[in-house]
Amino acid sequence: MRPVLFAALLGVATATGRPFSAAAADREPPSNASCLDCHSEREVVGPRYLVDPGDLAVGPHAAAAVQCVDCHTKAATVADLTEHGRLGRASCDGCHEAAAELAAGEHSSTGVVAGRRSPSCSTCHGLHRILAVGDPASPVAPARQAATCGQCHRAAVIGSFLASVHGRAAGDSTPAKDASGSPRPRCSSCHGPHRIEHGDVLRSPRFKLAMVTACSGCHPKVAAEYRGSVHGVALLQRNAIESASCVDCHRGHEIYRPGDPRAAVFATRVTDDCAKCHADATLIRRFNLPGNVVESFQLSYHGLAGREGDVRVANCATCHEFHAVYRATDPRSSIHPRNLAKTCGKCHLGATDRFIQGTIHVSAGSQQHRAVAVVRALYVWLIAMILGGMALHNVLDFLRKMRLRRARQAAEPTIERLTRLERRQHAVLIASFFLLGYTGFALRYPGAWWVAPLRWAGTTEVFRSLLHRVAGVGPILAGLFHLGFLRWHRRGREQWTQLVPRLRDVHELIDNVRYYLGRRPHPPRFGRFGYIEKAEYWALVWGTAVMAITGLVMWFQVQALRWLPRWVFDVCATVHFYEAILAVSAIVVWHFYFVMVNPEDAPLSTVFLDGRVTLEHLREHRPAEYDELVRRGALPSEGAGEGASEGPAEGSGGPGEGRAARESGGPEA
Repeated sequence: MRPVLFAALLGVATATGRPFSAAAADREPPSNASCLDCHSEREVVGPRYLVDPGDLAVGPHAAAAVQCVDCHTKAATVADLTEHGRLGRASCDGCHEAAAELAAGEHSSTGVVAGRRSPSCSTCHGLHRILAVGDPASPVAPARQAATCGQCHRAAVIGSFLASVHGRAAGDSTPAKDASGSPRPRCSSCHGPHRIEHGDVLRSPRFKLAMVTACSGCHPKVAAEYRGSVHGVALLQRNAIESASCVDCHRGHEIYRPGDPRAAVFATRVTDDCAKCHADATLIRRFNLPGNVVESFQLSYHGLAGREGDVRVANCATCHEFHAVYRATDPRSSIHPRNLAKTCGKCHLGATDRFIQGTIHVSAGSQQHRAVAVVRALYVWLIAMILGGMALHNVLDFLRKMRLRRARQAAEPTIERLTRLERRQHAVLIASFFLLGYTGFALRYPGAWWVAPLRWAGTTEVFRSLLHRVAGVGPILAGLFHLGFLRWHRRGREQWTQLVPRLRDVHELIDNVRYYLGRRPHPPRFGRFGYIEKAEYWALVWGTAVMAITGLVMWFQVQALRWLPRWVFDVCATVHFYEAILAVSAIVVWHFYFVMVNPEDAPLSTVFLDGRVTLEHLREHRPAEYDELVRRGALPSEGAGEGASEGPAEGSGGPGEGRAARESGGPEA
């Protein structure tokens, strides 16, 4: 049908010599009523092109008698309105110059939501029911603009704005202007209504500059102070985009009143916020800023007290001001010598010229009165001599008492508890453990005071990591050697049968706790290894295996990641760190107690040095082992003194084996 109709119309046009466009130009442009004859009927145009006549009857377009063809300009040149086909987007730039601004902004080329076209006029203002901006029902009214923008922009961004002081001021029930006549804040207040710049300063440096102008519309007083400050001059006149502006300190959307703990400019957060620039080595070098102002402030009374969270303590802005920040040599500066008394007097009432002579930013190079330097030097020497003398006194006391204890023990019969071979294994573990713990935690906590020796020695990370890895080989080799000791050495095989956990250990634990609580008259009759030694032994086995496996994965990271997924490597790193904390803590809490704090062995058990315990100690603390040695005749005679140590060690096979065999680990060593 359509080809026939088209041919007929073409014949008429040819006969008259007048094309379609000329015919359309001779008639009156179609009215809204003509367009609505079709576009108000869903059955005719479908839902996409359906227009509610009521939408065209309200708003500024209705008041100005704007017709459909004023926006849909192609409709005015179509000969047959009943079959006009697609006319493209409506054109707003014929009446609204703002349409050109939209084309120059971020929205013209960027689709915020994947799969959607870039925003157009109708995205924000609506299709046909276009209301005045001041109309509360308009999608771009102050109270509704955030919801309109939220159709495309992330809910988190819109939510942070609505929770801010600006968002609450633009609430649903508020008018377009506040009591002073200033416009209520909305998205377009800062981003602009049409030429919208990207909020990322790196992508759109103009945005940071524009924000000063945008903020000054509602905050003219503080904006004037900012423009003349060191920050404002650097940004606005020298184009130093790194200089602090409104959004750097107050943020973009999460803006709260200064007294709100959530605010970036809350009293306890100001110093940290200023430190982002004034402790940045790159910015310090580029703009020739003082290099230690943050550190020296944190060492001062104000800085130390401020760490406790007291909002009354002075922060950077208390002295330097928030917006009117000038160089100290500028007479307008609050820290200019002529203004210091007034500045300090805000907190310290009655502050005089002598009061302001003190140093606020404390550092080693701070200029002070000579008397202060002399007193400091005297005290450093005094502290060193007094504490050094005390330490020397206590060392002498410790050594003397240890000699006396050794002398008393020498007069008593002793028996070998650890052979020389076992003591050597223990020595390897001691050295490796302390070196591993020190070099490992030094990487995690490089600023800790106990890491200072590494810094003083001028060591590098390469040296620290090498030392850590070399120390890690110690427990692995000791563990492999110990496995051989348990398998092929007679003493090792005997100890293995005694180290295996048994149900008896649980009963001994319960009975021992009852003894501690006074619910049992005597402790359990422990053998050579009780639950205390077994718990520590198997914890060592577990810890060595876990630390060795995870440590090797981290050591050979490149090779490991050829076979393992990344998450496995990350799990190994996490396990390695927390297992190290567990191991060090267990040694301090468990092992150090029994060999150092335990009143029966304090200040230090010497078994790990000479391997010997007295028979009295064995009889009192290991009665089951003592009875077994008596039964086997493996004990030295009572009262024989240290000479009795020539007797056999328990588990060595009988009294016939001498000292040399025992010290070498037994005849099978």
